[in-house]
Amino acid sequence: MGKHHYKISSDIPTATSLEELAPELSCSNDIVITHMRRFVKQNTQPEAAPVLITILGTTLPEYIKMWFIHQRIVLFIDRPRMCNKCFSFLHATRTYTLNPACHQCGQIHTSTCQGPIQCINCKGNHSALDKNCPHYIKEIKEPEYKARHHVTTGEARRILNQRPNTNLATIVKSNICNTDLENTLTTKEMEALFQKMQEKNRPTNGCNVNYD
Repeated sequence: MGKHHYKISSDIPTATSLEELAPELSCSNDIVITHMRRFVKQNTQPEAAPVLITILGTTLPEYIKMWFIHQRIVLFIDRPRMCNKCFSFLHATRTYTLNPACHQCGQIHTSTCQGPIQCINCKGNHSALDKNCPHYIKEIKEPEYKARHHVTTGEARRILNQRPNTNLATIVKSNICNTDLENTLTTKEMEALFQKMQEKNRPTNGCNVNYD
């Protein structure tokens, strides 16, 4: 059984720890949660933020119950990560230790770029930042196909390589979260409901949950 990532559409109070939230979600929805993390920007301290949950299974429910309220969830599809120093997708920016490259020509220089434009990834006649770069489009399509069809990264890559090239305009922009809720609660109302639920002290379905 695979692990799949879902994003709770509503913001959850950050005063409620993930360790406290896990048993509520597990027991109210009969699911096994293996990982949780918040979407919080670095050096910020918001009162509430969306939560990403990883659960076992292949079927995406329309909603989950949390504190007696139905909350909509969406399939989470990660976006490709480009190194901000060399503009490749092979590693994270923090691990790159060489001199920064030019996104226009792919070469290393400190002055204004004078060379011919060449993408460092596909060698095409465009900047590495061009959103219509075939390599960039491939980097977007693989995680989306993997998430929607519940296959491995290798299987997604193999299947997509057998298909003709697709323009970026035809790719579903599935990273945009649907924020419509059947029921909307304020942060304070969520905190009050959670205080009531704490009295139950229910288990986490016997799963080991990792928190970020």
